[in-house]
Amino acid sequence: MRNAFCARTTLVTLDGEVRPAGELAAERGLNWTTVKMRRYRGWTWTEALCPKLRARNWMAGWSLAG
Repeated sequence: MRNAFCARTTLVTLDGEVRPAGELAAERGLNWTTVKMRRYRGWTWTEALCPKLRARNWMAGWSLAG
């Protein structure tokens, strides 16, 4: 099991820079709760802080019209 410890002040190395996770999330336009939940699900810091990995709406393709 991965270590899912997650706090805004946790220092994270990303692209050779060491900065607080909360700062990196804000810079990427990510809500901190999103990053935290990704970490709790076992994602790495790199995955959790990637803004391109947005959740999909699984019902987006549904239609009630017959």
